[in-house]
Amino acid sequence: MKCTRSSICSLSVTFAFLLPGATATVGQASLLLPSDGSTCGPAIHDSDFSVAISSDLFAGGSRCGDEVTVQFGGRSVNVKVASECVCIDSSIEMTQAAYTALMAPVIRPVTVNWAFD
Repeated sequence: MKCTRSSICSLSVTFAFLLPGATATVGQASLLLPSDGSTCGPAIHDSDFSVAISSDLFAGGSRCGDEVTVQFGGRSVNVKVASECVCIDSSIEMTQAAYTALMAPVIRPVTVNWAFD
């Protein structure tokens, strides 16, 4: 396969680096606010490496506790599914700890690559 645009080639390399053999999702990420309880049960704290995923992927709770790798700006972080978010399809909400590890701006949603491990 010959790449005709450098951005397409780079995107393919990024996905292969993220999770070999897995399909990465491109979606929006926003800040997950702490809560006393979540769709998966336990409380969510800013210091947790947790993520809430959109309803289209939450699968009625069967994804609770699954590991997810999120990539932004050349950095990646591993987080656990802790809740379902009220967000657009293929989107996620990350805790403050995950945002900090990715050095992502929290003032607006950012576009990330992410995949279930």
